[in-house]
Amino acid sequence: MFGQHVHFRTHPSEEGTYAATRYRNQAKRVCEVLDGELAQRPWLAGDAYTIADIATWPWIAMVPNVGFDWAAYPALRAWHDRIAARPAAARVAQVKADLMRAPTKIDEAALNRLFLRESGPKTDYSTMALAPAASSEPVSTELNERA
Repeated sequence: MFGQHVHFRTHPSEEGTYAATRYRNQAKRVCEVLDGELAQRPWLAGDAYTIADIATWPWIAMVPNVGFDWAAYPALRAWHDRIAARPAAARVAQVKADLMRAPTKIDEAALNRLFLRESGPKTDYSTMALAPAASSEPVSTELNERA
C-alpha cells in the first residue's frame, strides 16, 4: 500500500482523486493495524525478530515522509526505533545517506517522464528501441549485463 500511496502522493495530477485518497487511507490503515499489533508484542511475528520485521521496516521508515505523524503510532514508532538501533540497520542507513549525497541526474523532467506527469514532457514512445515482433533477439542486453 505504501508504494501506491507514494506514487499517487508524488504525481501532482492525482491529488484529491479516488486513487490518491484510497491508497492514503489504506497506508494509514496498515499503520493503525501494525501499531495495534505491536502494542501487544515486540515484533511483527511475536517474540522474535524475523524476516517479517526486516521486510516491513523500510516501508514503515517512510511514515514521516508520506504525510503521517509518528505521534499517532507510538508502538509502531518504538518498533521502528528498535530495528533502527540494530547494527545492520545502521549500516543500511549509512549506505542510504551515502547514496543521497551522491550526484544524481534525476531532475524534474526525468521525474515527469517516470511518472508520465501531465505537467511535464510526455514520453515519446516512438524513440524507444523495440524489438521487431517477429524477432526473438533482445534489443539490449545492458540490463542483463549489469545484473
